[in-house]
Formats: sequence, structure tokens, C-alpha cells
Amino acid sequence: MIGYEDYPFADAPPDLIDPWGCDTRECTSFCAWRISHDLGYRFQCLGNARDWPLRAVGLGVRVDTRPTFGSVIALPPGVGGAGEWGHVAFVMRVNGDGTVFVEDYNYALAPTFAPDAYNQHYLATRGAWFLHFEPAAAPPPPPCPPGYHFDTGRCEPFRPQVSLRGPWR
Repeated sequence: MIGYEDYPFADAPPDLIDPWGCDTRECTSFCAWRISHDLGYRFQCLGNARDWPLRAVGLGVRVDTRPTFGSVIALPPGVGGAGEWGHVAFVMRVNGDGTVFVEDYNYALAPTFAPDAYNQHYLATRGAWFLHFEPAAAPPPPPCPPGYHFDTGRCEPFRPQVSLRGPWR
């Protein structure tokens, strides 16, 4: 649940490969979990955090500089204290002062930092990208057999609407 430490790999050794292809107990794995589990997005790891914005664009994910609840903030290397691999975190609240309140794993500048651990803290948005993962779309309905059409949520027999009254009367 967003805002709670419910990450399933919290007690796993760091840097194992998780179901999304990210290293466990890293910021990327935590965000992959949150995106998949809480947003319902079919996710696969996008590499190191510094690579996420460009790779997300390649998958059709909206990437911009406008934070929203449920977006992922991506800090390029050197921005907001991110190291050489960058950093990603899950946005829980957007503040009016140019900051966001986030949850993440393994952010060295978090006030309660412990290696490979969960944190909640504020981040400045300047120089950051925001990735907006939308839930997976429902698959289209199966095609109807000949003589039927999709109506009222199911296949219905096709009944042409023909009027026997016309201008020839």
C-alpha cells in the first residue's frame, strides 16, 4: 500500500534479481514493485535509474517535469544528491514549494538513511523528470461471430433497424 513499507524484498539480500529484472533493495526495484503492485502497470526494469526517463519514453510512457501523485521522480546523476547511477522514487504528495514527498529505497541523503532500506522524505523537483505510468489497459473484447455485434457489454444478435414507412407513402 502506498506510504507503507510493504515491499516484499525488504528482508532479501541486496542485489538479487527481482521479478521485474531490477536489483532487490535498490530504488529501481522498489519503484518497479510500487508501479506493478499499486498502479497495476505491466512493468519491466528500465535499467539504472539514470536510464529510466529515456527508456520510458521509448515505451510510450509520458515523461515530463510536472509531478503528480503516483508518478516516479527520476533524478539524473548529480541532481538532488543522486549518485552516478541516478535515483528514482515514488511520489506520494506534491507540495506547493517545489518539493515532493516520496518513498524509496537506498537514497543516501534521506534523513533516516540506512543502506538498502526504505525511506520517506522530501525531494526538490528542479532538474528532475517525472514518469507517469498508467495502469494496463483492459484487453479489447473478443470478436463477435458473424451476424452479431458488441452491444451492452456482450455479443448481441444483429437486428437491422428498418422502417417500413418511408417517403414513398
